Amino acid sequence: LIDLSLRMAGLGWRNVLCETAFVACRDEGRPADGDLDALAARWPAWHARLAGFLMEDALREERAQLQRLHDGLPPPNPQRPLFAGMDR
Repeated sequence: LIDLSLRMAGLGWRNVLCETAFVACRDEGRPADGDLDALAARWPAWHARLAGFLMEDALREERAQLQRLHDGLPPPNPQRPLFAGMDR
């Protein structure tokens, strides 16, 4: 998503924050080997932009609270019922 976001910004699009929407995934945001090097080569100013965003993070407390709530959830049930309401 980083590369797509930077490509769209290069075309004049704008990334905005929607305070009423949140998308979360446990594994999202973990770069694969070589991803950060590829981003740095393609988008040399990306690290500075990222550092600026992190330093000015207006939602730091909200994200920390959300992370605490997420961490407190029980693990997903790998054997959940196939059909809702048919727990036998």
